[in-house]
Amino acid sequence: MSAFPDLMISQVAGGVRVPVFTSQADWERRLECERSVYDARWRMEQEFRALVRTQCWVGWCGLCGEASEFSVARQDEPASISLREDLVCARCGINARARGALELIRNRMDLQTSSVYLTEQASRPFVWLQRNARSAIGSEYVRDQDSERKLQQYFRDLGGEGDIRVEDVTGLTFGNESLDCVASFDVLEHVPDYRAALAEFARVLRPGGMLVVTVPFVFSYATTLVRARVDGSGEIHHFVTPEYHGDPVDGAGILCFYHFGWDLLEVVRECGFFHAGMTLPWHPGMGMMDHLWTLVAFK
Repeated sequence: MSAFPDLMISQVAGGVRVPVFTSQADWERRLECERSVYDARWRMEQEFRALVRTQCWVGWCGLCGEASEFSVARQDEPASISLREDLVCARCGINARARGALELIRNRMDLQTSSVYLTEQASRPFVWLQRNARSAIGSEYVRDQDSERKLQQYFRDLGGEGDIRVEDVTGLTFGNESLDCVASFDVLEHVPDYRAALAEFARVLRPGGMLVVTVPFVFSYATTLVRARVDGSGEIHHFVTPEYHGDPVDGAGILCFYHFGWDLLEVVRECGFFHAGMTLPWHPGMGMMDHLWTLVAFK
């Protein structure tokens, strides 16, 4: 296998190389060699939570191309602050997790010549793509017209243009090898047959195409934790306490089926990707810290 393609995230001047880990052993070797560095990061993040609990963090948003403030949802205890889901840019409204993933895309892909598909159309990251990419395609998975109407209104309120496109990621309507980049931000954990979705992502990507995915990823897990499963009759079986993730339109939340482990990389390769690795964007000056684990793969 050839070397993994270089990945960069931007900063005010030049770029910062982002390491890519192709296996759990790869990550553990890096951690062992640089344990003092990662321990220092952890201590800094604990102090950082206490700081941003009471005031915004001023830094640089690469997506906006200018200085901005990054805020968190105010919490009683610093330990409850999620630096992954918070640190929202005051300008673009995008949180740290999605900004880190978008930085990886825009520094690898030419957005003026590439077609980018995002599986969350009614979202601030997609609105940003609409404004900055020549060909941005988004979609949502909805079961009824009422949900589609709500999503459409929410999308418009965010500043999005056009109609909501309905897609099932396990059976996409795009043609073979028709896209340059596929991105999915915290969606696969809600898809019972996530392997089928990954196979579809590989099918619709052109050779050399890029896949960028965020999911709940636990770096201490060798294998994925299956939290729930759907049987042949459509009944859901829970193996641990049910976990629901927030839905900006429907307050009921969406069931989480998986907390992924390192075996996800092998599944990605089995589904048709030549390169697959986990990367960890970390740049305090850009409001990106803590567990921003992001899967990056190339077909």
